[in-house]
Amino acid sequence: MPGMQRDMADAHGRTNGNIGDRADSPNGVEPAETLDVVVVGAGFAGVYLLHKLRKAGFNTKIIEAGAGLGGIWWWNAYPGARVDSQYPIYALSLPEVYEDWNWSSHYPDHVELRAYFEHIDKKLQIKKDTVFNNKVVRATFDESEDMWFIECDTGRTFKARHFIACLGFAAKRHFPDWEGLDSFQGEIHHSSFWPHEGVDVRGKRCGVVGTGATGVQITQEWAREIGEEGNLKMFQRTPNLACPMNQVFLTEEEQKKDKETYPELFNQRWQNYNGFLYQYRPEMMFEASEMDRNELFDTLWKMVGRPLEPHLIEPLSDMEIRRAASDF
Repeated sequence: MPGMQRDMADAHGRTNGNIGDRADSPNGVEPAETLDVVVVGAGFAGVYLLHKLRKAGFNTKIIEAGAGLGGIWWWNAYPGARVDSQYPIYALSLPEVYEDWNWSSHYPDHVELRAYFEHIDKKLQIKKDTVFNNKVVRATFDESEDMWFIECDTGRTFKARHFIACLGFAAKRHFPDWEGLDSFQGEIHHSSFWPHEGVDVRGKRCGVVGTGATGVQITQEWAREIGEEGNLKMFQRTPNLACPMNQVFLTEEEQKKDKETYPELFNQRWQNYNGFLYQYRPEMMFEASEMDRNELFDTLWKMVGRPLEPHLIEPLSDMEIRRAASDF
């Protein structure tokens, strides 16, 4: 995802050069484009902000490092990648978007997410104000002009009164410093920028490093694809816990009825744990008997979504509840 660096002003409020000095094609490319707002990142947040800011009368553009809409869902093309927040909350709460969009399941995959962003563009015309294939490498604020000067890796520059970085929290790539990595003769792929056309693993020797959600998803899919002649190994440093998804597939008729309650559900997110459709109830963990607690665990386990999670997050420091959850 696009990165950002802010040049710090000195004690007198001056930055490293005046924006006006650099706005006139300093490197032989076009002059800086002047806007009211620059948004970095074309994921859910950036797309929603562009729509709202334009309606409020702000001249706004998104700068996006990728070649399409979706933010992390443009890059998340690895096998098995799908949302982990249940239908219908992992979506825009705009009636003009959801009124004629139907999901296939409670947990749609990355292909469906990219199709969803194309639908968003069809309804809101996001692409016409998005600059693709440009990564922001520097954002400098000039207090004398009260303006941001934004530079991209392509040489394009922008001036804006407001600068909003919608970078998400899970987009930083990590490459371990493994001995021999540079001289490895095989094929290497990183989950954060997987080829959209996919990777053919049938009959090959493959290794998946890491057993977080991504590693588990890739391994599950490759185990189905690799065939009898292939060999698949998963390398784990720290043991992890993976629970069944309890996937539910949806019909158009079900969703038509559900959409009548969408406004209520979307408003409910503001009150609940992490914006989900369920809430943490501490008394049911700390005050329940062992039998009642296990009955609660069983009920939550069978529910769609992750309702067990909020009941375990808060009391994680309590060893009795941690042991009860682990035993269950």
